[in-house]
Amino acid sequence: MTLLRETDSPERRVEKLSRISDVLIDRIDRLEEMRGSAWSMFQAAVALEQEVEARTRELERVLADLSERNRELAVARAAAEEANRSKTRFLRAASHDLLQPLSAARLFLTALSDTDLDPFQQELTGRLAGAFDRSKS
Repeated sequence: MTLLRETDSPERRVEKLSRISDVLIDRIDRLEEMRGSAWSMFQAAVALEQEVEARTRELERVLADLSERNRELAVARAAAEEANRSKTRFLRAASHDLLQPLSAARLFLTALSDTDLDPFQQELTGRLAGAFDRSKS
């Protein structure tokens, strides 16, 4: 199928060639748009990929920082727990050391009250025993 015929008049040939030219130019324009659109899409994809890489690096940095903070918190927690255990041991030992003389004094007071005492000594031992009883409660 030939679009141009020998029998066509020159005007008809010019008209056909003009239409063919218009169609070809339209195709070229569409191809250029598609290529330009494809190029724009490619550029957008490259930009998005760079953005994803940058955000990934930032997330990795933040995760590493968070991991380091968690390690620091674990160390601080372990140190605080050890300090608490040390404090408990110290308070237990201090309490024992402070109560030991009082227990000894109670024992001596009990032994003293079991002996023969004059009325003045009995009054003193009674006051001391009352003081010890009040300090327990």
